[in-house]
Amino acid sequence: MNAQEYEYFLRKYKDMKLVGDILLGIGGTGFIGSVLSPFDFEGPIVEILTGIIAIIGIVLKKVGESRLADLHGVETANWKADDKKELEDIKKNIEETTKERKERKNKK
Repeated sequence: MNAQEYEYFLRKYKDMKLVGDILLGIGGTGFIGSVLSPFDFEGPIVEILTGIIAIIGIVLKKVGESRLADLHGVETANWKADDKKELEDIKKNIEETTKERKERKNKK
């Protein structure tokens, strides 16, 4: 691989990791929308979409990190404790927003 190809792939995988980080952030905070939604049908749809966005974000982030490590000749660790924590946070957010939405619905 020549220097030009190396720079191209370096930029590509850094961008992929950045997009993954952004999507993960959007997906992580998007659960608020399902709780604030005034309509009963929107809440679950928002939860599903934000969950999908968060999962896509974490996948892009991990692929970008892995490819960057490969470019630098570093052995990659598949999942770190932080990655597992991010997945647990997504799961926790889904459970909490579902619970809050149901409580709000029962109050009506």
